Order: sequence, then structure tokens, then C-alpha cells
Amino acid sequence: PVYRLQYLWIRGAGLSLSEQHIEAMKVLDEAADMARQRKADKVLRMILRYASASAHEVAEYDKGKALAEEGLAISAKQNDKSKYTLALHNELAMNESALGNLDTAIRQFRLAEEIAVATGDLKMRLVVLSNLSHTLEKAKQDDEALRMAEEVIREASPMQHGLLLAATRLNVAELHLRRDRLEDAKLFVKAALDEMPSRGSAKLRAQSEATSGRIALAEGRVSEGQKLLQSAKQQYESLGDKVAVLGIDDELAHLE
Repeated sequence: PVYRLQYLWIRGAGLSLSEQHIEAMKVLDEAADMARQRKADKVLRMILRYASASAHEVAEYDKGKALAEEGLAISAKQNDKSKYTLALHNELAMNESALGNLDTAIRQFRLAEEIAVATGDLKMRLVVLSNLSHTLEKAKQDDEALRMAEEVIREASPMQHGLLLAATRLNVAELHLRRDRLEDAKLFVKAALDEMPSRGSAKLRAQSEATSGRIALAEGRVSEGQKLLQSAKQQYESLGDKVAVLGIDDELAHLE
């Protein structure tokens, strides 16, 4: 059982990191159940960190929130503020943001940033700031969202942070699109695509297609915009992101 648990957690984490989130959830759920039965809290917390992230990616936000809270309860019991506690605050915030609990999400991101600064984890701090920027955008705090995104872009190294920079640039593109700065939005989408590494970018590529589709629609290129949104929808479907699919369906229905 010990080796089985170790195998499941490593495999589940690998599947999560390689964006195979549907399969990751199956493996991580089994691993979490085994860890709970064995009262292996240290391993369980590591499992919950990845399970919460994968739950978010397949739009199971309530589950992702509950898993992150379970992990943070373990951290509190152990009085631990390590990288897993930091990651769990970030994952809880991501799921809260997706559920529309924006004030709670912002508070969790701020806690994660505090731990990142205290532990000197500058890489994770930039990840948290990028995610916080996106949530501030959703909360219509556009100026603060843009300021934070610009800080991430300024401080992140392209050699080490391709995915992070791509995600941040796509968030900025959406901000420009909302302000009808269409040329700026197009430039940021192009820059995001240039930053994306060959692996780990599936969701960002879907997001870039969707944003490009909205830009085309804003410029009156309706047929092209519809095609890009349809392409994004297919990519989101393959990733299991039901919420993104429903959102694009609503956009397409409105166009019809």
C-alpha cells in the first residue's frame, strides 16, 4: 500500500502538470482516499494541492475549493507555511474566483503573496500576482489589474516563465479589448503566443483563440470571429472545461 500510494500521487501530479486533468482527478482521488485511510497527512496535503488545481481546470470549482480547504487545515494543524501551504492558498483563491467569490479570492491571493515574500519564493509570487490580476479584472478593478500584470511582465524572465508570461499577456489583452483598444489587444495576444512553450499551453491556446475571436467580432469580422470561437470551444471541450464551453456557447447563441 505504501508504494501504491507513492505511485498514485506521483502519477497524479504528473498528469495534472501535463494538463491531463480528467485522468489526473481519477488517480488523485484514489490517492487521497488511501492517504486519508492511512492518516498520511504529509502525503495527503501534496495530493490535495494538485487535485485542487485539476478540479479547477475541469470546472469542478466546489470540489477544488473543498480540497484546498482540507489541505490548508492540515497546514494549520502542523503550523506549516511551506510551499504547499502557499500553493494551496493560490488554488483555493483560483476556485473561489471561478465561483464568483471575488473578495474571498483576493484575500486568499494576498495571503499567498505574503507567504511567497516571507519564504523568498519569487517565482510563485509572480504566479500569484498574475492570477490576482485576472481576478481584479473580473472585479472591474482594471487599473490595479493592469498595474499588477505589468509588474509580472517586467519581473518575469522569458527563459523561466513562458507559461506565466503568456497567461499574463492574455489577461492584459482582455483588459485592452474591454476598453476597445483593439490594436493593443492584438499585440498582446501575439506576444502571448510567442511566449507559449510547446508543452503545457493547451488551455492558453484555447484562451488565445477565444480572445482573438472576440477581437475579430469587435472589428466586424463576424465570420472569422465565429470560427475562432468554435475552435476555442473544441479545445476547451478536449480539456474538460465545461464552464468555458458554456460561456462560448452563450456568445455564439448571442451572435446567431
